[in-house]
Amino acid sequence: MSSINLNQIMKHEDKLWEYVNKKIDNSKISIINGNNGHIALCSMDIKNIHVHDMGEIMANNNIIIRTGHLCAQNVLNNLGLISVLRFFLGNCNN
Repeated sequence: MSSINLNQIMKHEDKLWEYVNKKIDNSKISIINGNNGHIALCSMDIKNIHVHDMGEIMANNNIIIRTGHLCAQNVLNNLGLISVLRFFLGNCNN
């Protein structure tokens, strides 16, 4: 990753976010982000589908996401949620 320019990474993440935002039906999916600026991590709630069921569907399609309260129970309680899906749209080096 040291050979990649930080601005290139941010532009790539921005393009991914543009794609996601175009594809999301806001009447069915709620995006939960604490930042209106540049962010590569997203939590969401899909109406009428349990997050663990959606996690299983995604895993069966080779898409790995995290599900559950994700160590944010107090925040989720304040939002009236029990659990969420979380995905990352950035470059990883793990």
